[in-house]
Amino acid sequence: MKFAPLTLLLITVIWGWTFVLVKEGMSEVGPLTFLAGRFLIAFLLLIPLFWGAVRRIDRRTLGAGAVIGVALFSGYLFQTWGLVYTTARILV
Repeated sequence: MKFAPLTLLLITVIWGWTFVLVKEGMSEVGPLTFLAGRFLIAFLLLIPLFWGAVRRIDRRTLGAGAVIGVALFSGYLFQTWGLVYTTARILV
């Protein structure tokens, strides 16, 4: 078997597993709190790597990034909120 199909299979398995993890994570907090924590951790981990680029952002780039960020956040919110009303489990 070739490398690409195996890689796609592995990525699909990991991506599917995250739904179970997110569902479990939301057993303690709501979708907005969960996403806020998730994005805060990502921000804190990535800001040291990209600090130089962040300092050079101009107003136009910041505005475009905000629009894209709102779209991305909306997608994550609806997906995470949907997990409140559905099942996510490992079928064995």
